[in-house]
Amino acid sequence: MVPLLNHVIPASKIRAALVKSSQAGKDAVERSGSSHAMESFYARDKGHTLMEKIGGYITHQVISPTKATRNRLLIVEEILEKEFIAHNLAGSAVSCVTLGGGTAHSLISVLARLTEERVCPKVTITNIDLDKTALERGAALAQSAGCGDMFTWINDDVFHLDKHVASGSADIIEMIGLLDYLSDTEAIALLYAARKALKPKGLLVLANIRPSKEEPFFRKAGWPKMYHRTEHDLGRLLREAKFDDNCIETMIEPVKLHTVARVKHPH
Repeated sequence: MVPLLNHVIPASKIRAALVKSSQAGKDAVERSGSSHAMESFYARDKGHTLMEKIGGYITHQVISPTKATRNRLLIVEEILEKEFIAHNLAGSAVSCVTLGGGTAHSLISVLARLTEERVCPKVTITNIDLDKTALERGAALAQSAGCGDMFTWINDDVFHLDKHVASGSADIIEMIGLLDYLSDTEAIALLYAARKALKPKGLLVLANIRPSKEEPFFRKAGWPKMYHRTEHDLGRLLREAKFDDNCIETMIEPVKLHTVARVKHPH
């Protein structure tokens, strides 16, 4: 399907088909780049009618970006869960910051799961995002999951990180998908600021979309401009932001559209 979507079917036809296919497809076109669209990618459409079921299957199983996004989410959640459990076993509180985190879906999912398993880490989370609607939706979601009191929601630019997070105060900083929309210069500046905000032995978790043969499809679907980077590109940005190369661990999710990096701050 990739050559058809990339080179044969016009953009107008692709967008019309996506809108009709499922709620996720509709959000991808009408709310491109938003937290609403991302949330739709995470939730699989079951549908009621036969056509809705078929449309949901195509959106979530045939078109690979939705599968890749869910894969990325699972990897990030596993990293966060292990880190929370380690802090809990050590009896230490966790100060977590998410940059451009939107609804903070991954953090809320992990905390809800740990609560169900009767693992109750002491966590405080600061989410900085320009999308006020996403923050409001995230706050409601966190409240319903029983972890609302753990969050502080800040409607501001992530480049104002030092206004809201003291130097050397964060145990974990999460930056998932945000680098997709930042130039190299912007990305290095933000990564450097994140490094300053981390405690010694603190953890940075981030992800970036990879170059792929599906790049034209994203443009035809009307998605905002993205910066596609290999794991080597991501490593270079981290090194330029003064992270130690020996502390950078990268992994590629199964569909190979995203790289996830786990970076321990050594100092």
